[in-house]
Amino acid sequence: MISPARNNAEHFNPLLPRKPLLKPNTRYLIAPGIDSEELLADACETLTSAKTMATDFAGLVDGSHRHVLLGIAQLIMLGELAVNRALDNLEIAAEPRPLSAETETAPSRGRFYACGKTVYG
Repeated sequence: MISPARNNAEHFNPLLPRKPLLKPNTRYLIAPGIDSEELLADACETLTSAKTMATDFAGLVDGSHRHVLLGIAQLIMLGELAVNRALDNLEIAAEPRPLSAETETAPSRGRFYACGKTVYG
């Protein structure tokens, strides 16, 4: 028989493997093997579409509902910025380092990702 103290320790120990509470939904899955850059670009495009829908819909309503929709659009935009930064970090990590002293001292141009497209500024 298992002692109550041991049973309690197993119940509250987050490091012990536990049976999942819910079976994961397999209706919508991301295919394995898709690289991170492609997934992030797709997430960026999805967030851009959601932001556009929320802003467009905010133009159709008045008062507090409009403020809520504009707040949602702003939150979506913040998520889009985070995804863009992750995409930029992937691109920077993939770029080879400059070899000459001339390229190391040259001022870097501003660069950011706009949903899968690199934009130089």
